[in-house]
Amino acid sequence: MIPFASTRVRLILLVILAAATCGQDVLALEKTELALICNKRMPASVQNAKAYAEARGVPLDRIIELDLPTSDQIGEERFDPDVVFPIRQALAGRGLKAQVKCLVTFYGVPLKLMPRRNSPLEASELQDLQAQERLLTQRIAEVVSGLEGHLRDWDATFKPLAGEDLDALTKRADHAFTAGGRMLAEAAPDLQRQVLSAMLATVQQLSGESGIVQRTQPKPTTGPSAVSDQWQGMRRDVVNVVKQSGELIALRTDPAARAKLRELSLKTFGLVDTVRLLHTQIDYLTPQSIIALDSELAFLWFNTYARKGIPSNPLHYREANRAKSAALMVMRLDGPQTGTAREIVMACKKVERDGVLDGRFVIDSRGLVAKRGDGFGTFDERLRDLASLVRKKTKLSLVSDDAAEVIPAHSVKDVALYVGWYSVRNYIPSCSFVPGAIGYHVASFEMFSLHDPNEKGWGRGMLNDGIAATLGAVDEPYLGAFPDPVDFFALILCGKYTLAEVYWMTTPTVNWKMVMIGDPLYNPFGGKPAIAPEDLPNGLRQIVMSK
Repeated sequence: MIPFASTRVRLILLVILAAATCGQDVLALEKTELALICNKRMPASVQNAKAYAEARGVPLDRIIELDLPTSDQIGEERFDPDVVFPIRQALAGRGLKAQVKCLVTFYGVPLKLMPRRNSPLEASELQDLQAQERLLTQRIAEVVSGLEGHLRDWDATFKPLAGEDLDALTKRADHAFTAGGRMLAEAAPDLQRQVLSAMLATVQQLSGESGIVQRTQPKPTTGPSAVSDQWQGMRRDVVNVVKQSGELIALRTDPAARAKLRELSLKTFGLVDTVRLLHTQIDYLTPQSIIALDSELAFLWFNTYARKGIPSNPLHYREANRAKSAALMVMRLDGPQTGTAREIVMACKKVERDGVLDGRFVIDSRGLVAKRGDGFGTFDERLRDLASLVRKKTKLSLVSDDAAEVIPAHSVKDVALYVGWYSVRNYIPSCSFVPGAIGYHVASFEMFSLHDPNEKGWGRGMLNDGIAATLGAVDEPYLGAFPDPVDFFALILCGKYTLAEVYWMTTPTVNWKMVMIGDPLYNPFGGKPAIAPEDLPNGLRQIVMSK
């Protein structure tokens, strides 16, 4: 008997998960694996994309022009019809779906997704879905309780588990099925028939026809069998519904498709998967907080995923299955002026021609003591760990400041690499950057806007001052959303990876607040690594040396 809650792959999710398990190697980014996303309403956006394609030798069929607003933001309700679906159609229509691993958004593509604004019909649907979710969860509780009652009648030693939410109910069902399985093995024939009948009735309600197909298998016969024919017919029906469900899931913006999917699910996949489906549809229609468009775009090929909470990045180097994920890397070539993207690319190409990024490494920590449970102190300690690594294992010129205050304005010249904190949305030009410089400041809202001339965030400020690559948050991201500075800069220094790979191997979150600006193909230490692979921290050494 297959356990109920631990059956990870349910038929209604097969099509959803298929996209998430398409094999790809995320550690081999080439120019032909880019798609360049621009806004056709802004001539400068299209020009920047074409200029980048020419500079990096990216085929012109990788340029995708979208019809987007010309502001920094777009409503989440427009994300699918105006961004996701046109990009999917372009890539699939040009035969590029399997080839493209990194999307590059350009000046003119909105930076932020604002909370969705539901239409009156969508608001009403959301209320109905929430009511259905409560009703069906209660129905699951009644079905599970019914089986538990039978088991108690047949075996006084049986003790059901507790809990009324969906996860608890599936555990209760598992527990009951396990007890029922023991009874089937030990009871007299009459009781066996009663137990089997009760369990199959429960499976039928909780898992539908798909549950019966998964949990039963007719015995082989030498001739025709009505039972076998019926089972095979159910199996064919389930397979057909799985295919139909996949097509409906891809139409997630269509209320009629959502309703049809719920109808099919209840009949074929039962109560439990229908409640799970309701969860995803409720999640889809529930307004979320401000999200970085680029971060959400990483899930371009995913038809369903969590839109609330802080999802982990499936491309992070610590994820065992990162090479099989269908998540895309996403980078941005953007800045305060229309020409910033071109300046970034020219600076990056110059560094690569010269063979090395030459300049100082500035690390601005705060002197906080690392204590258990204190994320601020722990992060500050990581900055000091980075300084120690640079000092001991590289020949770079290091400026390490551990005072509480941010390094004063105009203090350090010829800066190639920078990381520091904490001045919130109050850029202090501590450093003058060499062409091709990379760095980020850890604070909230530092990428809130790139184009507002009154914006004081570090993202806009550092780009105005010539940095070629930086990252930041469009809204409050929490400290854990930033790349670990040791991991990020160690991978930069080893020269094995492009900037896009470094960022997506180290950024902890996706579908969240973070944005990375820079040339995705930039590798400033590719010709002359600043740190040897064997000198990398333990977590990275094996990854890098196996490349």
